[in-house]
Amino acid sequence: MVRPKGGSHRTVALPLNTPLDTKGHRKIQLAETLLQKVIQRKLRLFGHICRMDDSRKIKTLVFEMMDGSNRKGRPHREWSDDIEQWCGATLQELSHAALFTQRWAAIVTMAC
Repeated sequence: MVRPKGGSHRTVALPLNTPLDTKGHRKIQLAETLLQKVIQRKLRLFGHICRMDDSRKIKTLVFEMMDGSNRKGRPHREWSDDIEQWCGATLQELSHAALFTQRWAAIVTMAC
């Protein structure tokens, strides 16, 4: 068990193969694993949304263009921009791939 810095009383169970630092303590790389978890969950949600019925409102929000403008100087950024960047494919290609559960699971695994 490793006690995180900052006076927290929670302990974290780490696998025995976790690397040691110079003092013999197990290293915790939370930032990397946290980002990987966010990517994984967002990609899984995207796949779930793609397999939904077209009449669902959340699917409309993800795939249709929204009206309006951003504040001055801010580029338009959409929820799906990250997904395209992480997977290196267009939104249309990814939405077709997400229809096949096993294929989408392989894409999610490779992206993380």
